[in-house]
Amino acid sequence: MQPAPESISTLDKFILEVNDELEKAGTASANQAFNVGCSVGLLPVIVIVLLAFFISGNSWIATAITAGLMLLAWIGFANLVAQISKSKSITRTYKDYLAERITRELRELNISQSQFNQTALEILPKGAALRSFLPLPVAIATPS
Repeated sequence: MQPAPESISTLDKFILEVNDELEKAGTASANQAFNVGCSVGLLPVIVIVLLAFFISGNSWIATAITAGLMLLAWIGFANLVAQISKSKSITRTYKDYLAERITRELRELNISQSQFNQTALEILPKGAALRSFLPLPVAIATPS
């Protein structure tokens, strides 16, 4: 059963809208988590750099090296927290809100889940958030 051309256009718009909602939820969560990671990580960085200064016998070189390494670790920690938060936020948004909305919309448009998946895989870029919830396309074996 092929959907009408009007519903294809509507389906494309809907897929892009759902993906945009997932992306926005992930970005907002990542920004907040990065800010928290930076705030929480600042005090340990300062303490460790001061300890390095006193332990190294007031050596500015050892302190500068320690400060550089700690800043890298601090930024890495903040990025890790942001990525974990983004991933969890996208998953939570999809499961709590968008999965049911997609099912409802597909019923209203009279479009199958497989048609939705196929269209989404065709129009969404490789890194799109919605793609992670779609089944992988089935590889068709070709005779040799």
